[in-house]
Amino acid sequence: MRERILKILEDKEITQTEFATIIGVNPSSITHLIRGRDKFSQTVASRTLLAYPEINFLWMLKGEGKMYVDTIEKQNKNSQGIEQINKAIEEELANVQKNELTDNQQEIKQDNVPQKINIRNTLPTEDAIRPFEELVDAVSHATHQGKMQLTQPQKRKKIEKIVFFYSDQSFEEYYPTS
Repeated sequence: MRERILKILEDKEITQTEFATIIGVNPSSITHLIRGRDKFSQTVASRTLLAYPEINFLWMLKGEGKMYVDTIEKQNKNSQGIEQINKAIEEELANVQKNELTDNQQEIKQDNVPQKINIRNTLPTEDAIRPFEELVDAVSHATHQGKMQLTQPQKRKKIEKIVFFYSDQSFEEYYPTS
């Protein structure tokens, strides 16, 4: 994709900034794309094809065919409608992104991503905190009596303040008593 953007810049004799302005994106997104920091996006592809309808969209996405469409092909392309072009772009970008996944990355399906996380349900309750504090006290007590040896004795830290943030942008501060 990088090479094709550079080819357009060279052929049109424009800078990256001018290209970004013409297609209506932030200049930094073109710079990042050319330097390999970002992947090619649907926004850049569709806006490039809208700004330069003479560019063959298969060449733009896959590097197949000629850079420019013939007059007959151009008329056919314009009659297809923007939705069909966007659909083809989305499908090709999905294929490109799927092929670019490395062994260390995992594909996340949108269905499995929670849309909203309720913080109130994820905070530990007082009943859940109490057994943990009792466990810390038991370990600390056993260590002091020599029944349990730890490699690095640690001092128990005291909680000074707990802050609860709510979805309505309010918050409460809690100062536990000693």
